[in-house]
Amino acid sequence: MIKLTDHLFNEKVQAMALLHHEIDESSVKKHDGYCSYVLEGKKLGEEVIMKISHSSRIEKEQLASELDFTLHLKNHHVKICSPLTLSKDIFEINDGEDGVFYSNLYQKVSGTDLSEKKDKSEADLQEIGKILASLHKSSLSFDFKNHSRRLSFINRDFVNYKKI
Repeated sequence: MIKLTDHLFNEKVQAMALLHHEIDESSVKKHDGYCSYVLEGKKLGEEVIMKISHSSRIEKEQLASELDFTLHLKNHHVKICSPLTLSKDIFEINDGEDGVFYSNLYQKVSGTDLSEKKDKSEADLQEIGKILASLHKSSLSFDFKNHSRRLSFINRDFVNYKKI
């Protein structure tokens, strides 16, 4: 996680998000997230992934657009983790200063991380090609004009990001 919000993220923020999303606190495992806090846990016995982002990294409108796009991909049979939080249901937690944490859930799915596989077979490469093709095909039917895009690090005005 980028250190920009570490002083704001605490057990209270995490507990509020877990309670809101009805995740069993005893089941929680923390994962490294680059720009968000990522936790795995169980909701009603099902494994889920909770992502907690800060308004200094992403605006709510951009997060909502990402959730809409992800759901669009899932609905067009692209193999991805489906969002369980709709864009209108993003949970907000005040950070105690001038910002907000946003939390949302994704379905946890098992799979193979081909990026870590040293020797990729022809079948692996064909599978990657099929996934990329399905992503491209489904993205053609998404209405990007009415959605907000996340700015790249270079386009952000945050000094901490530019030091990376």
